[in-house]
Amino acid sequence: MSIYVSSSNLVLIPEAALSHWKPYGAGELTGAIISGKDSAEIIKELNQSSILPFTSFFYRKHFVILFDKEQVKNHFEQLLLLYKSQGYIFYSSTLYDDHWSQVLEGTKQLLTVNGQVVPVLELEQNGLHIVIDDDEDEEKQLEKKVHELPLEEGTYFIGDPGFVENRDMLVKEYFPKGTYEFIYRYGENGWLMKVSIQRKAIKEQLTTLHAALS
Repeated sequence: MSIYVSSSNLVLIPEAALSHWKPYGAGELTGAIISGKDSAEIIKELNQSSILPFTSFFYRKHFVILFDKEQVKNHFEQLLLLYKSQGYIFYSSTLYDDHWSQVLEGTKQLLTVNGQVVPVLELEQNGLHIVIDDDEDEEKQLEKKVHELPLEEGTYFIGDPGFVENRDMLVKEYFPKGTYEFIYRYGENGWLMKVSIQRKAIKEQLTTLHAALS
């Protein structure tokens, strides 16, 4: 089974959490993210503006801005339009009190939705095929790296976090409790080509546990 993901993130949402997922724009405005060539200059300019109280920090190639007051949104948008007219090159997205914004912010790899843990995987670039229980045979020539993640038993909905409210855009999959490998496969040009999700062999899990205890 496979799914195409257009964003640079993937979420695995337990069934009990799906109806509680807050889509983009839900809740109060909390901040924004700034990225791109001139993002550092934009932060410097914003810091010099007395009409825009905020805090900011740099995280994984972008700046996260946290607004002190919700009414600063209009000032923020006006300033960004001004900077773009001056030739600055950057990208911005506003953040809200919703789960999709938490993914965009990028500072959490595990979200909590309705008491359920929702893993978030960073895919490094947009537009990927996600394969569940792949046999790897035809892809052995690709360079790969492996991330491991324990999952509780249950039904999960897997897909692009921007499309969670549309179940038809997600893959529904049952996972027994265990440790799963997320295998990142790369092409010769170094680009991430595909991500596979596979349960780690029980024998390997016991070997890892034994090594950790010895």
